Amino acid sequence: MSSSRPAHLRAVAALAALGLLSLTACGQASATAAVGKPAATPTASSRAAADNAPSGKVTRPADPLAPKARKPVIRGGKAVQPSLKASPASFTQRAAYSDGVALQVASIKHGAVTGQGPGVLSGQSTSSLTVILTNGSEKAVNLNQVVVTADYGSPARTASPVYDDGARDFSGTVDVGKTATAVYVFAIPSSQLSHVTINVDFDGSHHAATFTGSVK
Repeated sequence: MSSSRPAHLRAVAALAALGLLSLTACGQASATAAVGKPAATPTASSRAAADNAPSGKVTRPADPLAPKARKPVIRGGKAVQPSLKASPASFTQRAAYSDGVALQVASIKHGAVTGQGPGVLSGQSTSSLTVILTNGSEKAVNLNQVVVTADYGSPARTASPVYDDGARDFSGTVDVGKTATAVYVFAIPSSQLSHVTINVDFDGSHHAATFTGSVK
């Protein structure tokens, strides 16, 4: 059956249909090309730039404020009450007890943290103190539960201990007439070395030996 539409209208409709088909085909080809295009591969130079980008400066957190007074260390699950006291000493003096026991800071050295790893602040200032205990009493001194702390500045803050290769705790028993040597390392800011206090709590019979002053 022949159509009643005029011939020129039928020609226009045919051309429009062909144009629509061409546009659809081009759109599909563009979409296919966009989807199939592989992601750009990073070059060696771009990877190196990312690896060398600064990761952010690590700063040292503030140390906690030191307590107004330090309580005796709890030993054996009990709060002991030491009976022997020594007067506070400077870092060039001996802290001497009436029973003949004495402590002294034999040397002080300064350095910096060089280790790497989680929680390590490489480059922070350190102070290493060599402490000697002399047992001039009439009985042995047990050094298996020694606690040493360091405070600095005003208001006083408690310095963090540093456990590097040079640190060495007191341990064992010191017989009558013998000595023991230990090295304690603390992260004390270099700007605060003129006002430092070291407390050495070494057993349940003696109050902690205290050294105060400059460690420059």
